[in-house]
Amino acid sequence: MEDACYKEMDEKFIDGSIRRLPKHQQVENVLLKSFVPVSKSEILQRLPDISATTVERIMADMLKDGKIVKIGTFRNARYKVK
Repeated sequence: MEDACYKEMDEKFIDGSIRRLPKHQQVENVLLKSFVPVSKSEILQRLPDISATTVERIMADMLKDGKIVKIGTFRNARYKVK
């Protein structure tokens, strides 16, 4: 129940102002400001104008830089701030 509240709150924080930012900043904002771990598909739902390839590249860079950590594997993978 608690996770659902945080997810709903996360979704409300993504408003029109974030869409004016460059794509890499939009993806970073979703990941870094999320209260709960986020999956790639959730990011794609929140940012439908950004391609899956772009999201994957940005997430790989963030993992490499140590900004986020991966929880789980394959389809169950979620990402959160380190």
